[in-house]
Amino acid sequence: MRRVLLWEEDEEERDVLSALLEDEYLVRTVGGRRDAEAALREDSWDLLILGIRDPDPDDALPSLRLLRTYVPGVPVLCRVPDGDPSLPAALLEEGAAACVPRGGSGEDLKARLRRIRSALAIEPVCRESPGTYPCGDPESRILLGTSASMRAVRARIRLFARYDFPVLITGESGTGKELAARSIHRLSRRGSRPFLAVNCGALPESILESELFGTERGAYTGAVTRPGTFELADGGTLFLDEIAELSPGAQAKLLRVLENGEIRRLGARASSSCDVRLLSATNADLARFRGMRFDLLERLETLVLKLPPLRERPEDIPLLARHFLEKAGLGTEIDPDAMELLSGYDWPGNVRQLRNTVCRAAVSAADPGTGPGIIRAEHVDFGCRPPGLLQARAE
Repeated sequence: MRRVLLWEEDEEERDVLSALLEDEYLVRTVGGRRDAEAALREDSWDLLILGIRDPDPDDALPSLRLLRTYVPGVPVLCRVPDGDPSLPAALLEEGAAACVPRGGSGEDLKARLRRIRSALAIEPVCRESPGTYPCGDPESRILLGTSASMRAVRARIRLFARYDFPVLITGESGTGKELAARSIHRLSRRGSRPFLAVNCGALPESILESELFGTERGAYTGAVTRPGTFELADGGTLFLDEIAELSPGAQAKLLRVLENGEIRRLGARASSSCDVRLLSATNADLARFRGMRFDLLERLETLVLKLPPLRERPEDIPLLARHFLEKAGLGTEIDPDAMELLSGYDWPGNVRQLRNTVCRAAVSAADPGTGPGIIRAEHVDFGCRPPGLLQARAE
C-alpha cells in the first residue's frame, strides 16, 4: 500500500480523513509543523495531503514549501477553503499537484488521489526521481511575467518537469518555446544531462534524418560513421522545433523511437536503444497540421504547453522592456510616453520583437557626446512587419 502523510491542524478532520483513507493507504497524521518535519525526516512518502484553513496565501505557502523542500519528488494535494481562487492558483504555481475544497466529499478526495496515483504508477521511467527536483521558479529570469497566463505557464512547466512524457509546446513565433523547453529540462531529473535542440525547418530534408539518427559509413556517397542527435542526447532531452516540417521517413523513425526507444542510423543493419525525453514545438495550429502522421501526433502531444502571445498579456510588457534594457547594458531609461507606446502595440513578433525594438531604441537614444540617454517615443522603431498583421493600438 502507498504511504500517505496527512498534515491537518483540525483534530476531528484528521480522524475522519484517516479513517476514510485507511482502506487504500497507510496513513500517518500530523497536526503541526514540528510533527510534520519529524515525519518527513523519519519516513518516505508516496503522497502528501496538506490541510489549509486560512485563505491567505502568505500563511499557506510556507507549509507547502516545507513539504517540497523535504520531499521535492512527492505530489502534494492541498485541501483549501472555499472562496478566493487566488489561493489555489498560488499553491499550484508553487508546485502543488492539485487543490480540492475542504468542504468536498470524501469520495471526491479519494478520486483525486487516485488520479495522482495513476500518474505515478505508469512506469518508473515516467516518474520523477526523489530528491532531484529543484525548488524555485522555472527560468524566472527568462520566462518573465506577472500575468495570470504566465504564472500558469510556469506552473505547468514545473508539473511537466516531473515526468518523462513527451511535451508539445505550441505558440506563435517569438513567444519563447525553446526557453520553455530548456526550463522543463533543467527542472527535470535529466537536468544535469545533455539538452540538444534541432530546428526541423532549418535543415534540408536530405540531411535531417542523418542529423537526427546518425549515419554509417557507406550509407550514401561520402557518408562517414557518426552519431545523430538522439544518441548525443542519450540520458537527456532532445528538443525538436518546427516539428511539423519532418519528412514522412523521419516521422516513421521518430514514431519507432517513441514506441520502443530504438534508433537506427542510416545504413545500419541493427537498431540501438537510447534514453531520451522528447520535447517538440510548433507555431502551427494543431487543427491545421498537414502531412503529420496522426499516430505520431498523438504521442507528441501527450502533454501540451501553450504559450500565450504577448498581445494577450500587455501587463507584462513594462517588466520585459526594462529587463531587455538592463541586459543591453547601455544604461538607458525609458520615459512614460515611450513605455505607453510599447504597451499599446500588438507585437506580432511577440517577445523577440519587443527585445529587438528595445535594443534598437536604446541605441537610437544614446548620444555619442554625452553617453546613454532617455528612450522617448520618437526613438521607438517597431521594425519591418508583413502587411495584414495586427495594427498598433496606440496612436
